[in-house]
Amino acid sequence: MKKLRYMAKRHTTWERLFIAVQGLASGTENIQRRLYYAMVHILPLHLWEFPEDVQEDVKAIRERLWKKESLELEFQDIPEDEAKKIAEKLVSIYDAIACDYSRS
Repeated sequence: MKKLRYMAKRHTTWERLFIAVQGLASGTENIQRRLYYAMVHILPLHLWEFPEDVQEDVKAIRERLWKKESLELEFQDIPEDEAKKIAEKLVSIYDAIACDYSRS
């Protein structure tokens, strides 16, 4: 039963990252807006739902984009080159999760 719960959580993480990455790749809006929509799918996930080797990356992205005092995501002020780097990091995180998911 414990393994089944872990598999379900991992599937949810994979699914949310897949939707986020798909939107980053296929969206027609600027990169900041696509990043915003990607994060909307990722923020409900807890850090422990990610593989340990990407948790620090996820934490760093959240800390950069989440303004805790106003409970809002901050995107419009992010320079385009930084937004692209964050998007690339999200693709790498998705890749790590997809590889982990396919091994089970």
